[in-house]
Amino acid sequence: MSISTTLFILIISGICSLLIIFFGIYSLSISKDNIFTGSGKPEKMASMVLESIYLMAKNLVGIFIITSILVTISEKLISNEQGLPIVTLVVGYLLGKDFAPTNNNKSE
Repeated sequence: MSISTTLFILIISGICSLLIIFFGIYSLSISKDNIFTGSGKPEKMASMVLESIYLMAKNLVGIFIITSILVTISEKLISNEQGLPIVTLVVGYLLGKDFAPTNNNKSE
């Protein structure tokens, strides 16, 4: 009994999504007790928490897009020449975004 390619792609993407959600919730639960106790300005700390939530959500959306494209390629709905550039574009965007805060205040 072999697993089809589509089922394999869906299982792997589901595991990745669950891991991202688990580590995101775990890190937020750890930081809720320690984030404001002498660790800097509350605005800066809140900005970092929002940035980490944004990064987690962006990665989940990226996994969904990549999974959708790979499933359509494996089901032969689109060809490799059409789907792989889109996958490359999404992976490049996900890897290219750094974790720098997006706060533009120069009044520090």
